Order: sequence, then C-alpha cells, then structure tokens
Amino acid sequence: MYLLIPIPLLYTLFDQQGSRWILQGTLMNGKIDFLNWSIKPDQVHFINPLFVLIFIPLFNGVVYPILYEIGINTPLKKVTLGGLFTVSSFGQTLVLPSNEGQLRIINNFDCGVTISGSLVGNVSIEPLNVLHINYSLEEFNKTDVISIDVNPMCQLKTGILQQRVFIVKERVSSYFLTSKNNDGIELTHLNELKKLKSGNSNLRISYSHNLSGKSITLRNTNNKLSDINFKLPLNKNTNHEIPVGTYDVYLDDENILQMTDLLPASVNDLIFHHSFNQTAPLSMKSFISAANLCTQAVGNLLIVIISKMKLFENQLQQHQRSKVCVTHRNLERIFI
Repeated sequence: MYLLIPIPLLYTLFDQQGSRWILQGTLMNGKIDFLNWSIKPDQVHFINPLFVLIFIPLFNGVVYPILYEIGINTPLKKVTLGGLFTVSSFGQTLVLPSNEGQLRIINNFDCGVTISGSLVGNVSIEPLNVLHINYSLEEFNKTDVISIDVNPMCQLKTGILQQRVFIVKERVSSYFLTSKNNDGIELTHLNELKKLKSGNSNLRISYSHNLSGKSITLRNTNNKLSDINFKLPLNKNTNHEIPVGTYDVYLDDENILQMTDLLPASVNDLIFHHSFNQTAPLSMKSFISAANLCTQAVGNLLIVIISKMKLFENQLQQHQRSKVCVTHRNLERIFI
C-alpha cells in the first residue's frame, strides 16, 4: 500500500491523453515537414501502443545493457530514472523568459536601414528583413529613443526619423517600418500576437501605404471554406482569426502566394511590400516554372521556322540525301 501511494499522481497526468491532452493538441503544431503529414490530436492513442512495440525490443537489446554498465541495474533504479524522464516531459518552456522583453522591428523597405539608440546600440536591418533584440528587464518595461536612417537607395524625401519605443517585460514589442504618403518614414507599433484558445490561426496583416484600396483574398486550397476577403486599408492593430488550413493569397485577384499553411493555434504575419507598381514575390517558383516552359516554347518555334524555310522538298528527300552521303563515304574508304 505504501508503494502505491504515488501511483494516483501518475494517472492524474497519464489519463489526460483521452481528455485534456487532446484539447491541448488542437493548440499545437502537429505538422511533420519531412513526411508532409500532420498528426491529429486524437492520434496519440495510436502512437502510444506503437511506441510500446518499438521500445520493448530496443530497450532489451540496447538501452538496458548500457544502463547496467553505468550502475542502473535494479528495477527500482530503472523506475526512478523513468520517473525523472516522465516528470521532465511535463515541463513547459516560455517563448520569453520571465525577466526578458523583446524588441522586434520589421523593415518594409527594399533597402537597408540603420538604427541606433542607447539600448539598441548601432545595428543594421537588411531589406525586407526583421530585427530581434532581447533585453534583460528587472523592471516592468524600458523606453528608448531610436534614430532610424534609411539608405538613400530608397529615394525618400525624408530618410531620417527619431521615435520612442517601448520594451515590455515578458512581451514582444513589434514595430512596422514603412513609408508615409509624403515619402517620409513611419514607425507603427503593432499589437501583440497571441495564440487563440479556439485553436484557429491568428493573422496580422501589415502593408505599405500605396496598397490602400486593394483587396486581399485568402482562398482555401481544399475549397472547404468560402473565400476570406479583406479590403485595404485595414486597422493595423487588428488581428484576424482564420480557420486552420492551406491557403492561396491573392492581391486584387493576382495570385502572389501559394500553399500557405495556417497551422493550429499559430500566430502569423502577412506583410505586403509594394515597389514600382509591382508586389515583390516571396518566391521565384512561378517565374522559374514559366522560364522552364519557355524553353519548350522556343524549341517548338524553331521547328516551325525550320519547316517553313523548306530546305528540302520533303522529309523523304532529306533522308535519301543523308543515305547518299554515307554511301559515298563508305566507297571512299573501300577505294583507299
């Protein structure tokens, strides 16, 4: 009876695989990229006995002999070690430690940006890139006045900006750097992205000012849901709850992003950069595919041109001339 006292504590956790673990699974990313497969929350019931079948011969043949060599050679020692591993599996890690805050600046310019400040230091952000800086915070938050200098290649009327930013403890403070209507610099504070308890994806849309008036469409590739439409301008401090799925993204009916996975309880940034009246693509896949098909088109075009030149009256004549040439060569060899 004394030995059985801690066993109920084990089952308070273990038996949740039929209840709370499944609910927790709806808030997790179950996608296995190299298998191109997503684990469903209730499939843990299948994985558990599968692991038992795999691990029994593995432990008897490999693990237990190794444990015997290091002194873990009794059932009680093995149970103790297994219990320690079980306890560690229930531990949770936070995205940010409790004494840290993160400053995140999204550069929506297609040229480099230099940022300097007392806390930030002197750092550079590559074109269309993101800066992440973690700070150790003993207080609740910190404030810094940063200077932003945009590379002259962007050809802005005003390429310098000074603005106050806030770093909040245990949070990600996100700022979106883009241009204003008068070709100046604008640094906008974005609201915090959090996982949704419903299990759906949380989407934040940010964009350049010259995209106002355009429409954004998320189209489910499985056609299970109706299209999700947004009309710009949107409030940049508003997040959108999107059902889990794979979507194609359209800007004014132009497909600019394909097969985008919005995973369960994920947080996502959809950022639009507009330059020279064209949306910058995140991938060259469509262009490369088009270039590959162009090689076939050019080959077929050459066939049309050669056939229209009528170098020979017909294909048979061309074939006979080639045979005559071969015969003359053979006769010449025989004569020699």
